[in-house]
Amino acid sequence: MPVASTTRTQAQRRAATREGLLDAAEQVIAEHGYGAGSLGAIARAAGVSKGALYHHFESKDDLLLALMEARFAERLEAGARIAEDPEGDVPARLIGDVPFNRRWNLLFLEFTLHAARDTEFRRQFRKRLARLREGSADVLERFWKARGIESEMTAEDAVLIMVALGNGLAIEAISNPRLSTDPLYVAGMSLMLDGAVARSERLKST
Repeated sequence: MPVASTTRTQAQRRAATREGLLDAAEQVIAEHGYGAGSLGAIARAAGVSKGALYHHFESKDDLLLALMEARFAERLEAGARIAEDPEGDVPARLIGDVPFNRRWNLLFLEFTLHAARDTEFRRQFRKRLARLREGSADVLERFWKARGIESEMTAEDAVLIMVALGNGLAIEAISNPRLSTDPLYVAGMSLMLDGAVARSERLKST
C-alpha cells in the first residue's frame, strides 16, 4: 500500500513563507510602527533571510498592501458567511467571526497614517478600501434581499456607517485596553438592524 508523502511541494513552501511574512509584518509594524518596523526585523520575526523576503515582496509598501488585501479578504469571507446564515444572530456572529484584534487595529491605524503622508501609498490604500467596501455592500444587499428588507439608504452608505462604528470603537479600545468594546459593537449593530427592519416595514406600508 503506497505511503502518502508528507513532503511539501515548492509551491506550498512558498505559500507558507509568504503567509509567515505577512503574519510577521502584522506583528512588527503594529508593535513598532511603520517607520521603525524594518524589513530586517520582519524577516527575522518570520525566521527567513532578508533576501527571501525580497523574493516575495519588492518593498515594505508592497508587503503591507499584500497584508491589507489578505486581511480584507478574510473579513469579506466572514461577512458573506454571516449574511448567508438565515438563522444566525448577525451582530453576535460579527464579533464571533471578526472579534476585536488590538494588533490588527494598531496596524490599520499605521496604514491610515502612512496613507495620509504618502501619495502613492494613499492611492493604493484607497483602491483596496474601495474594493473591500464594494464587496461588503454587495454582501449587505444580498442580506437585505434574503430578509425582505427595503432601505432608502444605499448599501454603500450603510457599510460606511458600520465601518465607522467599528473603527471608532477600535480607537477607544486601543487608547483604553481595559475597555471591552465588543458588547458595544453588538449593541450598536443590533440597533441598526432593528432600525432597518422597522424602517423597511414602514416603507412597505406606505
